[in-house]
Amino acid sequence: MTSHSYSKSRPYVAEIVAVSNLCSITGTDDKNTIRVDIDLGDSGLTYQPGDSLGVWPQNNPAAVGEIIALMGWDADEMLARPTWHYKSSVESSAATSKNAKMSLRDLLTTCYDLKALRPDLLEYLETNFGVSPGVAGDRAAYLEARHVVDVLRDVFSAQKADGNATTSTATTKPPAASSILKYLRQLVPRLYSISSTPLDDPTKVTLTVAVVEYEQLGIGRQGVCSTYLNDRVAPGSKVPVYIYDNPDFRLPESSTTPIVMVGPGTGVAPFRSFVRHRALATPASAPMKASENLLFFGSRRRDQDFLYGDEFDAMHRDDKLNLITAFSREQTQKVYVQHRIKEHADLIWNALENNGHFYICGDGEHMSSAVESALEELIAARGGGTAADAKAYVANLVATHRFQKDVWC
Repeated sequence: MTSHSYSKSRPYVAEIVAVSNLCSITGTDDKNTIRVDIDLGDSGLTYQPGDSLGVWPQNNPAAVGEIIALMGWDADEMLARPTWHYKSSVESSAATSKNAKMSLRDLLTTCYDLKALRPDLLEYLETNFGVSPGVAGDRAAYLEARHVVDVLRDVFSAQKADGNATTSTATTKPPAASSILKYLRQLVPRLYSISSTPLDDPTKVTLTVAVVEYEQLGIGRQGVCSTYLNDRVAPGSKVPVYIYDNPDFRLPESSTTPIVMVGPGTGVAPFRSFVRHRALATPASAPMKASENLLFFGSRRRDQDFLYGDEFDAMHRDDKLNLITAFSREQTQKVYVQHRIKEHADLIWNALENNGHFYICGDGEHMSSAVESALEELIAARGGGTAADAKAYVANLVATHRFQKDVWC
């Protein structure tokens, strides 16, 4: 099978090489980020710096078991495999045929989203089993804060407590699994910026993954894919993956064109790929220069979550990378990358005036807009123009593909 045959709907089953921690966890509020190395084997899959790897996750077995136990379902019941479910490179045609079946346990593990709720699930439950006591006023807010098991628990635990249903058409017997599955969303793959370069090894990719854990409604929550990779895969495990081309996030053609990279937290992931690629691509006679490679990295503490800090520090010492950091919790006044951009306005302006490219990767809800504002301010100040002139300057950078973003909310 050629590399073009692998895709989101036909992923390659790759092998996990290693999973390692990038952070030093010393307190309960410390965030964890991991490095995941994956072997693409004989897939023929190729990528460029800036591309992402799509990973098909699995739901936590504990979450699957909780739903099955709550509803009194048979985990081994064989049910129809959804036609939209991906067909991996190791599955036979019989396993993915129109009449193929999977156990309920496997369906809930690999096919269905057990977090994001469809409103019609609540409508179905209310029509047939009574109004959930947890619904009070704002239905959208109720659904947003709850996972599938929370809504099922609200309805059926209340019924068990009352001993009867609250509508004339209701029954206290929970519905069959097939009746609920049709109201669940599809489990979707997660995209992670690739942190390696094919010049390191064309058959290997490195991902930088923030492990998502939080509390909601007094319940501990976990990110589906990040905790799957952190907690439930090990070297030798197999994971369905595919390459996601990102043509709008690319290095300039010339390795001497200045680049300014702003990537706090896991936003630094593609920039590790960028700088490693440039370091390996440039000949010894014309080595990579720090003046042409500016990286603004931000996190909470140098000693806790300075992702790939040893690598970046070494490149900085070797005058290959101009590394500018912002560690927000190392001083009373919090400092972020947008503050460092203002402090180093001359470096950025000189890079842009020399046909430089500007990149942002990471949080699109707060960080990205703050960085863009700081960029416009320095352009107005250094260029001697108005705020409108600065916006026009940035618009021209965007139009000429010299300002590129890869952000998420």
